[in-house]
Amino acid sequence: MPRAGTIKNGDTDWEGNLVAAHNKLHLMEQRMLACDHSKKEMWKRYDWEFHLAMIEACNSKNLLSLHATLYDKYLRYQMPVLTCRGEKAVT
Repeated sequence: MPRAGTIKNGDTDWEGNLVAAHNKLHLMEQRMLACDHSKKEMWKRYDWEFHLAMIEACNSKNLLSLHATLYDKYLRYQMPVLTCRGEKAVT
């Protein structure tokens, strides 16, 4: 079965970057589960890095641009009211 998009184009370096980005985000989400928002800016960066890492190998300028636009809107409306939303929001 053919694979499409990022998975098909991703190489070992891409996969390593994705795993590293996921690990950083996961560790920060553990802090969020404890309702520790002292590193909100770091969580924001790790969340952006993880989602970007997922699509980096897609070779689509349009998708990368869409990601940037949507994430900017997400930050504008979500981050000012960031509260501990519990495990369902993290998992």
